[in-house]
Amino acid sequence: MPPRAVTERPAAPRRRAAPGVNTSLLACCACFPTCLLLFLASASVVTVAAQDVDVPVPTFEAFHPKGLRVSIPDIDGLEIFAFHGNVNKPLHNLEAGEMSVDVTAKKAGRWEYFNENRRLKAGDVINYWVWIQVDRKGYQRLGLSHRITELVPLGVDSQSNEPPPAARPGRPTGPTHTCELSATHVNGRPACKGEVVFEENWNSLDRRKWSHEVKISGSPDFEFCIYAQHPENTFVKNGWLHLKASLTNDKYGDDFVRKGNLQLEGCTAGPLNSESCSREAMFSYILPPVVASRLTTKNSFSFKYGKVEVRARLPRGDWMYPEVWLQPLREEYGAGLASGRIHLAMARGNTKLQGPAPGRQDISGRELAVGVLAGGKGTGSADARKKFFTKRNDVGHWGADFHNYSLLWTPDTLAFSVDGVELGVARPEEVGGLLRGQDNEGDDPWSHGSKIAPFDKEFYISLGLAVGGIHAFPDGCRSGNHDKPWKNTAAKAMLSFWNAREVWHSTWNGQQAELLVESVRVTALNN
Repeated sequence: MPPRAVTERPAAPRRRAAPGVNTSLLACCACFPTCLLLFLASASVVTVAAQDVDVPVPTFEAFHPKGLRVSIPDIDGLEIFAFHGNVNKPLHNLEAGEMSVDVTAKKAGRWEYFNENRRLKAGDVINYWVWIQVDRKGYQRLGLSHRITELVPLGVDSQSNEPPPAARPGRPTGPTHTCELSATHVNGRPACKGEVVFEENWNSLDRRKWSHEVKISGSPDFEFCIYAQHPENTFVKNGWLHLKASLTNDKYGDDFVRKGNLQLEGCTAGPLNSESCSREAMFSYILPPVVASRLTTKNSFSFKYGKVEVRARLPRGDWMYPEVWLQPLREEYGAGLASGRIHLAMARGNTKLQGPAPGRQDISGRELAVGVLAGGKGTGSADARKKFFTKRNDVGHWGADFHNYSLLWTPDTLAFSVDGVELGVARPEEVGGLLRGQDNEGDDPWSHGSKIAPFDKEFYISLGLAVGGIHAFPDGCRSGNHDKPWKNTAAKAMLSFWNAREVWHSTWNGQQAELLVESVRVTALNN
């Protein structure tokens, strides 16, 4: 039988109290995977131990026809044993893995995780890391692996109360890492101060880290795009991630935009028969005329607080723009923009773009915008509450070269920088919160959060290239000698945009119209 005190991610079932823990407080934590750790850590200041705790190497037992047990012996002060692993697949840094569990109570002198449905065979390799909490301090052992050599018939218990055997010669055991816990959380767990918790340098497109959003664009911004996972729109070359836009007709056939019936296999936005996954062109109701790409770490990596660094070259081309975002893992404050969005780099692709009359302000790709925004259900990005900071590039378009875009995100503020120069700091207001101001709390979805709500939850990384839509470009603006070809509120906005393709598509010139990303790094806070 499986041990009674195991919780399996990503769900957050009720946790059993460790000995000596106030169960009334733990009851409040039942729905939040990180709450237990925060409660335990709050009892005292967490510091680096004077002497390292020897993190035990687990014992593995694989059963026939199915089942896996992973266990460690009890040690003084042990409060939590966490196991993260993949079978026959690498496990990177602090990646959660396909097996991701917390064990919060021991059984017969051991801390056990039992998975009764896991099927294994001799020769399978489990790549894993473990984390333990001892006397309110965290310790981890990284870069471990175990090869299955035999299967035990189910019902024959080979487990004893003796300590697990030493690692076999040649099998990596990984370093025992003592850390001081950071305010940064990664996949629901506190990270170590100053630790690089995510890094991507684009030697290849690692599908264990990155997954495509596959959908027909809709709320909140209604971009004129089909987000797909075609290799011509997403690829890695020369150490760069390339995100490229192309015409729908070029992919699906002549006049598909006006006459096609689109069904997106592998759609990530709902069932295949939903409006986000299938659509038929009809009269002036055309299909999105552009195929684009959006990659995220939603299924592999999310975090709360830390330093984010993205080195990228933004796209140049009329009516396109980059999506270098952090998005909420769970919509805990509500759907859409109610749970917030963080923009790390936004510059319109147009090289010559004037705002509406009478001012005709330059709103081209010379202007960089970064910041946070959030709004109620159904709110688009143009109407959302926001704290944005801008910087003008007097030399030319921000997409003419690579730049370093960074965010320092703490429990109190979000500070944005480019090339090491701070552009602005989003701080809570004296009355209300980060975006609340003096609004009535009864109408405020963020009133039950912290001062920086909704940016006090875990977010994931999102990289995309978008075109058009109803919020990124104000009505009445002019690109070069041509007026913007659609009205944001018009029923035929996408059709009007498509009819002007001979003008705007001629500005999409090769690689300069792509979003190029050289690196992404997230580091845990040091304080």
